[in-house]
Amino acid sequence: DSRLPSENILPQALHAAMRYSVLDGGKRMRPLLTYATGRALGLKEEVLDAPACAVEFIHVYSLIHDDLPAMDNDDLRRGKPTCHKAFDEATAILAGDAIQAFAFQILSDPQLNMVTPQQQVLMIQTLAKKSGMGVQEFGFGFPPRLAGVQKIGGKLKWVWGHKAPQDPS
Repeated sequence: DSRLPSENILPQALHAAMRYSVLDGGKRMRPLLTYATGRALGLKEEVLDAPACAVEFIHVYSLIHDDLPAMDNDDLRRGKPTCHKAFDEATAILAGDAIQAFAFQILSDPQLNMVTPQQQVLMIQTLAKKSGMGVQEFGFGFPPRLAGVQKIGGKLKWVWGHKAPQDPS
């Protein structure tokens, strides 16, 4: 809650949509896994707050975008209206974009002095790789023809570049 902009700050509708989506309940499995991994590595909990928050923000952004009419066109998320239903489609897109950018802002904050600058860059790179091209697209249910996926013998095969798909038989 404290990392998100207040609904009272302009642009209020955008901030309200961000807060609605981030603070909308959920199991918070990704932050829990971040904390569990950190504890297993002997890290202090306060060192894990920013990475756990950033990982959750990436997840929430992906949910907002996945629910959009151009994707899954879902009306409900966790029993409540999706962001684009509670606000509008444009606000939902902007809220998702802002939350994604905010995840990287959290990790790049110079006040994150519990880790070295090299560790900070590594966290940013890792989050970018694990939430970027080739990863999120499949979570969004990208049309297989756009993602380079072909159905062969009842199985999906990812075809990249000019490589021909292999016959699974």
